[in-house]
Amino acid sequence: MSYQTQGKYIFFIQFKEELPEYYYRLAAHLARHEVHLVPIKASAMSEVTNAGRHLALGVLDSVSNLQAMMDLRSQYLNFAINSGRVLLVELSSFRALPPSQKLKNSDYIHISLPLDLERLASFLSKCLDLEKGSQSEAWPGGRRSRLPDQAV
Repeated sequence: MSYQTQGKYIFFIQFKEELPEYYYRLAAHLARHEVHLVPIKASAMSEVTNAGRHLALGVLDSVSNLQAMMDLRSQYLNFAINSGRVLLVELSSFRALPPSQKLKNSDYIHISLPLDLERLASFLSKCLDLEKGSQSEAWPGGRRSRLPDQAV
């Protein structure tokens, strides 16, 4: 299930059992842009992101969340980013995490906290729209097309 077929949504990576208070405020701001914020446990990321391309949001506002994100990135997320399954937007009050392997710059976005939630919601909505538009305009025939009489 990808956002192209079921509307626009963003996965919110949940590091603890209870959702943080800012999740509900961000979900309300995103609802104004017709985007759903779907909480997902960090341990379930590999199961959910198998089919299609997904946008995931990770908020690192504590040292425990930072450690959980470092574990998730080393176990699965770096591979998913490089294989094109996940576009990761990381909101952090820390500096950007050094990648354990080279990441595609276009599939990883680091944003420093603090940040206005309305501006964040607008940015995430634009990322989702650009991603959806770039996938629908992809040429299915490869990079270099040839006419039948030019085939080698």
